[in-house]
Amino acid sequence: MVLGVGIGAALMYLIGTPRKRGTMTKRPVNFKPTKIDDDLLEKRVRDEFHRKIRHATGIDIQVHEGVVTVRGPILVDEVDTLISCIQSVPGVQRVEDHLQAHQTQPSIQ
Repeated sequence: MVLGVGIGAALMYLIGTPRKRGTMTKRPVNFKPTKIDDDLLEKRVRDEFHRKIRHATGIDIQVHEGVVTVRGPILVDEVDTLISCIQSVPGVQRVEDHLQAHQTQPSIQ
C-alpha cells in the first residue's frame, strides 16, 4: 500500500495537476484590437520616441485611424530606431515614413 501511495505521489509530481496557478488555458482567446483615439495615440507615440531619439524636436507626426505619418529631419542612424519605436506603440496600424535622413547633426537643426 505504501508503494502505491509513493508511486501515485511520484506521478502527480511528474505530471503535475491539471490547473496550476498562473498557467494559461488552451482555450482560444478572442482579442479585439481596441481603437485608440488619434489624439491619444499621437501623444503616446510622441512620448515614446522623445525618450529614444536624441534630436526629436524637428520630427512632425500626424495620426489618422492608427496610421502614423512621420516627417522631418533626422540622423541616418536614428531612422530605424524611430520607426521601430513608433511601431511598438499599441494602436499603431502602420507607419508612413516621409523623413529626411541626414548624416550629420547640423543638417537636422
